[in-house]
Formats: sequence, structure tokens, C-alpha cells
Amino acid sequence: MKLKCYLVVQGRPAKYGIEKQNRRDPGNLKVTKSKPNTDSDEITIALDLDIPDSLFIKPALNVSISVPEGSPHGGEIDADVADNIAEVIRQQTGLTVRVSAEQE
Repeated sequence: MKLKCYLVVQGRPAKYGIEKQNRRDPGNLKVTKSKPNTDSDEITIALDLDIPDSLFIKPALNVSISVPEGSPHGGEIDADVADNIAEVIRQQTGLTVRVSAEQE
């Protein structure tokens, strides 16, 4: 998506400090889609944004677990295995995941 917009930055006269006549303190910021009219203490900065459409696509995670009939119980997931699972998910999706297992 390509977008042209305008950033309006307000610079208020400084109230305190040395050389307050020559300095501006930050005021309000706003973004508009069309070119704005500005007050005497505001400036306009034109922005051209190029945002990839993929940023707007939320990942859909699907998990399928199949346990065959008659499988032995009691497999353990130790800390190293849990950390490896979380790291693979982070590498593949960019998501931070915490894997934990509760004791019965």
C-alpha cells in the first residue's frame, strides 16, 4: 500500500531556560491525509509511506495432534525440548511463544 500524508509538528515557544527566545519545545503532532492549513507555530512534513500488504495479514496457526491407539503414556518434555519448540515457532513466524507443561 502506498500512502501520501502530512505530518504536522507544533513547536511551542519555550517557557523556561537559557535562550528561551531561540528555542522551541515540542507541542502536538498530528497526521492528515490531505494537505493541512497550519498555524504560525506549526510546520508540515510530507510523508510518502510504502507499507507491504503482508503487515496486515494476521497469521493463522493450525495445530493437529494425533495420538495412535495403544501408545505408551508418560513421555516427557524437558526444558530443552520446550525451548527448542518455542525457538522454532519464533524463527518461522516471528511470534514469541512460551511452552509449558503442567504436572498431573
